[in-house]
Amino acid sequence: MYLQPGEKKTVELKLDCDALSIWNRKMQFAPEESKVELYVEESGSKVWNGELKITK
Repeated sequence: MYLQPGEKKTVELKLDCDALSIWNRKMQFAPEESKVELYVEESGSKVWNGELKITK
């Protein structure tokens, strides 16, 4: 999908629990409280970035 200059679209990103999980110190695969940086790039140039906060 391409956008024209100045055009805006809403994008929905669906992530399940496994996509946000890591192996923790208890050797459990689970999400941990953290902040995740999200980036959208086109041809190596940053178009957008944001932050996702994971809480319990």
